[in-house]
Amino acid sequence: MSGHFLPPAAHRVGRVLAWSVGSLLLLALVAIGWVGIRGSMAFEHMNALKADAPSLLSKVAADPAAAGDSLRGLIEHSAAARELTSDPIWLLAEGTPWVGPQLNAFRVVTASTDRLLRGAVSPLIEATRQVPLETLKSPGGRLDMSVLAPLSGAAESSAAIAQSAAGAVSDIDRAPLVGRVDVAVEEADALFTRSAGALDAFSRATKLLPSMLEPGAPRTYLILVQNNAEWRSLGGISGTVIQLEWNGQSISLGQTISAAALTRLLPDAGSVLPADIESVYQSRPGRYFQNLTQIPDFTFDGPLARDMYQAATGVEADGVLSVDPVLLSYLLTATGPVTLPTGGQLDAGNAPALLMSDVYAKFSRPVDQDAYFASAASLVFGKLLSAQGSMAAMLSGLTRGVEEHRLRVWSANADEQRVIVGTPIAGDLPENDPETARVGVFLNDGTGSKMSYYLKPTVDIAWSGCPVRSEDARPDLTITLSIASDAPADAATSLPAYVTGNGRYGVPPGSASVVGNIYLPEGLELVAATMPDDASYETATIGTHQVVTFGALLAPQTQKTVTLLVRSTLTASRAEAWVTPTADPALDPVVEVDCVPSSPALVG
Repeated sequence: MSGHFLPPAAHRVGRVLAWSVGSLLLLALVAIGWVGIRGSMAFEHMNALKADAPSLLSKVAADPAAAGDSLRGLIEHSAAARELTSDPIWLLAEGTPWVGPQLNAFRVVTASTDRLLRGAVSPLIEATRQVPLETLKSPGGRLDMSVLAPLSGAAESSAAIAQSAAGAVSDIDRAPLVGRVDVAVEEADALFTRSAGALDAFSRATKLLPSMLEPGAPRTYLILVQNNAEWRSLGGISGTVIQLEWNGQSISLGQTISAAALTRLLPDAGSVLPADIESVYQSRPGRYFQNLTQIPDFTFDGPLARDMYQAATGVEADGVLSVDPVLLSYLLTATGPVTLPTGGQLDAGNAPALLMSDVYAKFSRPVDQDAYFASAASLVFGKLLSAQGSMAAMLSGLTRGVEEHRLRVWSANADEQRVIVGTPIAGDLPENDPETARVGVFLNDGTGSKMSYYLKPTVDIAWSGCPVRSEDARPDLTITLSIASDAPADAATSLPAYVTGNGRYGVPPGSASVVGNIYLPEGLELVAATMPDDASYETATIGTHQVVTFGALLAPQTQKTVTLLVRSTLTASRAEAWVTPTADPALDPVVEVDCVPSSPALVG
């Protein structure tokens, strides 16, 4: 009624305002519908891509050059998803509260997926079409690593693009993300990081292997075969050393010698170790070849092994590689089984149990056990060097070994070592970076036995203090290590005396003594520790790492738990624990967790 008293101009303004508001609401509804429809379509493409990706990975592992057709199908999905989430209306909607960050995260993931597939994976697969990996097998029945050199350019470019794509996903602000979007971004972040790491490793391999096996340049390398049945920080004792000879044209296996025999040849004084290392490990790593991998830093262990080997044999090596029986089982997947001199076959399925458990039931004398272990390892490498089996499967097995910290490499050549440094095969101590706090959980046998085969370590790391995070309030990190003994209840009598240690060092037969060292890099500081049975612990410093040392005694079918509370002064929101690789391939030696701050208004 009151409208009759308004002047005509006001009526016109009112009509314009109503029309404008109505138009804006209509446009908003259209935009919401547009984004919703396109988002739903993009989601379907990403789901299809996620479902088909495992088959591509299998084909890449079996034959990279033949994976092109499957890759083209994935790229069609990724390109469609990227196009559907990159139009102006979508970008405008990213500026809206609450919904906008979800849309932005989805767009970044779709764009990065398309970039990874089209910019990194596709060119590398095309390059392997031109230089198939099977050409690593020369006509003379040997490995020819020079074949990798032409792939170096494409591999380096692919690795750089993959790293950029991974960085874009990692940089997504996850604080405002909710529900399934947050989980999906977390999964994508882990996948992109892993993919970038794998491509970087392949890129470095295309540079490193042709250099380490350069035509006309003879080299001698040592292969340390660790035995995870008796824990050392990097996996197990250095049970056997195989001498690998490159005469400038072909590879052959030289002498194979047990670590026990090498130790007997060493001068009594052994190698002098730095004072900080001796404060934790005493002089044992420098006096006993079996113990050098107690030090969880292969950039130190590699030169130490070379020096100790030279002192014992007079042979100066050009580099050192470290492997374990689990990695050998991965390589047997590529080469096929080998026939053992004692009868029977060693294959991918039985290698860990045969080399780390059954051998002690077969042979009672340590010298016979050493010979069996050394013979089996030599046969696997012999078959590998004769280029038998699938080269793609071999590279796949090596890649898995690298990811699980079962393959370490050190080169005496400074240029080659620069290529290795900073990669997982370098085997250096865990260090923090701006995004990730890293700790080391390293385990050593204190029984003088092979009881580590029956021990299962489980590590859990968790941030506290999320979602609160500021310069004055950093979250704490809780590290929980649980070790369970799966040894039979009657282990004292049912297992061979050599396996139980027979009480030689004061440990009851059937029980296992474990000495743990938890490494905390600079920026992480121990606040409190809870030990099993109220046992004591000690702290020391090695380089820039605080080292927490403790002991635990496990009877058969028991479990012990150690908990550390660590204060962080870092900006990192991700944490990793590097754990000693065990005889069980199902136990992942790398444990990861995220601390993602989120808005309290969105909780619940």
